[in-house]
Amino acid sequence: MTYDRTESFEWLRAEIDRHPRASTQGDRDLIWADTAHTVAVSRDDKGTIEIFLVGDPIEPVTRALRDVLEHQTWTTRGGGALAANRMALPEASNLPGVAAFICAELLANGFGRERQPAFSRTEPVIAALFAQQQLGSEVLTGLVGELILLDELTRQSSAPDEVVACWFGSVPSSRDVQLGEVGVEVKATTGATTSHLIQGFHQVELGHPVTGAPETALYLFSIGVRWLPPAAVGGTSVPALVDAIAERLSTSVREQFITRVRQYGGDIGVGYDHTADRNGPRYAKRLMATFERLYDMRDERIRVLQSSDVAGIPHVEHNSVTFRIALPTQINGDLNPTTDLGQAASKVLEEAGFARR
Repeated sequence: MTYDRTESFEWLRAEIDRHPRASTQGDRDLIWADTAHTVAVSRDDKGTIEIFLVGDPIEPVTRALRDVLEHQTWTTRGGGALAANRMALPEASNLPGVAAFICAELLANGFGRERQPAFSRTEPVIAALFAQQQLGSEVLTGLVGELILLDELTRQSSAPDEVVACWFGSVPSSRDVQLGEVGVEVKATTGATTSHLIQGFHQVELGHPVTGAPETALYLFSIGVRWLPPAAVGGTSVPALVDAIAERLSTSVREQFITRVRQYGGDIGVGYDHTADRNGPRYAKRLMATFERLYDMRDERIRVLQSSDVAGIPHVEHNSVTFRIALPTQINGDLNPTTDLGQAASKVLEEAGFARR
C-alpha cells in the first residue's frame, strides 16, 4: 500500500510511527509527504527510517551528508523506474518525529519547486542532526579502544583492581591510563591508518601525569576498530568487553568500574549503562580490532608538534591548540611500535612495575 496525504506534520509522524519495516531488503512501501510525490519516507528491513528525495542527484556541501546521501534509480512495485536520493537516518535520530521534521522543512523550503536550492537551505538543519550522531559514534569508538586495552591489561595483571583504578578515560584528565610513572594515551579510529586528532600537547608529551608522581614513560596506543554487519559472527562487543573486565574485579571495584563506563562520553549523552543498555541494538553491535600499535613517544624518531614550537608565540593560547598526527606503521623496525595487543600490554605492565600473572 502507498500512502499519499499531506494533512499535517502530526499526521506524517503518526504514519511513520506505525509504518512496518520492509519485508525484504529490496522491498519498500513509501509514505508520500506531498501530493507532488517529491519527498517520501519508508523503513528498510531492519526498521531504519529512510527519506527519499525524488529527482536528479542532490549535491550536499557537508561531509556528513555526502557520506549518507545515495542516488539510484529504484524499481517500483509496478515495475517502473524512480530516480531518487536516499538518506537513512542515523541511530540516534532514527525517530518518526525527526523524519517528519526533515520532510516538513524540505517542503517548506520549496523542495517541490526547486530541489537543489531547497535542499541547500535545509542542509544545515539535517547536518546538525547527523553531526551529533557522528560525534556520538566517535565517542563510542573511543570507549571501545580503551576497553580493549583494559581487557588485556587486566587479563595479564595479577592485580586487576589496581589496573582499573589507573583508568581515567571516563573523566577529563591528562592521561587515559596512568600506571604509576607510565602514561598511556589511547586513540581509536575506524580508519585504516594511525591518524588521530590530538587535543592538546599533553597527549603527546612526556611529563603530564594524572597523579603527582613524575612521569618517566609515555605510550600512545593506536587501535583500529571495525563495526561488523548485524548478521556477523565473531568479534566482540561493548557488553562483552565490560563483562570480561568486570569478572576479574572485586565487588566494590566492579561497581566503580561500571559507573565510570556509564560516565564515559559526558555531555555527548552516549554513556553506556551496563544494566540498562547491554541488550540494546546500539551497544550489541559486534566489532573487531583491525590493528593495534603501541608507540613509545620518547622515541626521537617520532616528529610531532610540541609545545616548544609555539612557546615563542605570545598571542596563542597554548591549551587551545589541536592538531592531527599521522604515524607510520614503523618507526624503529619491530621495536616501535609494538604491533601485538598482548605484547603491548605486557610492555606497559612491566615498565610500570605491575605484577603479571
